[in-house]
Amino acid sequence: MGKDITIVSAFYDIGRGDWHPTDIQCLRRTIDQYFTYFNTLAEIKNPMVVVTSEQFADRIFDIRRKHGMASMTNIIVKELDPVQRARAHDVVKNGIFRNFVLSKEIPEFKMPDYSVVTNQKSRFVIDAINAGYVNTSQCAWIDFGYCRAPKWFNAEKPWEYDFGDKINMWIMRNLDDRPIFDVVRTAMVYFMGCHIVGPTTAWRGFNDSWQQSFNALLECGFTDDDQTTMLMIWRKNPELFALRAGVDAGPGSWYYILNQFNDNAAPILEPPYRTKPAAQPMHNLTFDAGVLRF
Repeated sequence: MGKDITIVSAFYDIGRGDWHPTDIQCLRRTIDQYFTYFNTLAEIKNPMVVVTSEQFADRIFDIRRKHGMASMTNIIVKELDPVQRARAHDVVKNGIFRNFVLSKEIPEFKMPDYSVVTNQKSRFVIDAINAGYVNTSQCAWIDFGYCRAPKWFNAEKPWEYDFGDKINMWIMRNLDDRPIFDVVRTAMVYFMGCHIVGPTTAWRGFNDSWQQSFNALLECGFTDDDQTTMLMIWRKNPELFALRAGVDAGPGSWYYILNQFNDNAAPILEPPYRTKPAAQPMHNLTFDAGVLRF
């Protein structure tokens, strides 16, 4: 496997800047705050594809152009999946579901578009591949707001690293056999969704499994964000994934792979794998410029 990587990201206005004060404060972000974060990510010298709505396409492209990255940037304009949106909105309006979950104010159970966007990550990558915009051996999903401060990584050279022949996902706790309905009910988090990397050829099957998993949740009257569907995907075919250690240790602790897994940067220390009690024994780990409109 080579070291070259295309980054895919996305941005949609789901009203996050206007979330009510009773919502979890650290999850409220304005559009301008997101673009401040993206201004740092946009410095990276890798091919980048961003999927967004019409209103943000030029703004995103102009930021990359400002950093001299216009020739390595493509924008895809498309709307969110209307069927999944309708289903997620119906679930959130259902009083039975709202009474079932323990944390009623977190976005995955209150803001249906949040769940839809987070579960489109693999599909956005496939959009980029189908458009012919991914010509590297590896492809990475990186959240639009991933870089929370300037100088988050070495911007002088491209991000390069051989992630091997499997989809790489990062976990925060022991993987157990807790039923999915209870994972949803308790909002238990096992996986980090902010960064996923793997061979470009592996993303199509990954997306198929992802969309099947999210649709299955919706059909059962549940909705949740990417962290739960990633658990569902892994359980179906664990041998297809390389799991790496992450840790939830406060602000910034999730956002390190551009340094830690980068042959062109001084790596930071990998966060320790913090063992937490599991219901069952832990599973073994393998630790051209332009705008396309759909």
